[in-house]
Amino acid sequence: MGVSNTSYQPQVGVGAKSSKITNLPVPVINTEVPHVLQNGLRSIIVKSRVSNTTLQCAFTATESASKYVTIKKNNVLAIDLLQMDGATLYVQSDKVTTVEILELYT
Repeated sequence: MGVSNTSYQPQVGVGAKSSKITNLPVPVINTEVPHVLQNGLRSIIVKSRVSNTTLQCAFTATESASKYVTIKKNNVLAIDLLQMDGATLYVQSDKVTTVEILELYT
């Protein structure tokens, strides 16, 4: 029996009907910047436009959050199959940067 070198390729955004790209400035390090998400969010991709930047992201429906997902340097956060309404994405960074946010909607 042989070994398969095929890797799983996620189908981010399959079924999306519209998209939105936002370039969100993060002008002060380690300070939260909010980005309001529209209802019907299906998929989201978040990345820094500056290399060697660590981002922290949190999704909340109320106010600033204390539990973050950390995006290590030179990586991307991609989440598919969301059912999220009335949420805000909070982003902070260890460097002054611009965060690219790709949103896909149903």
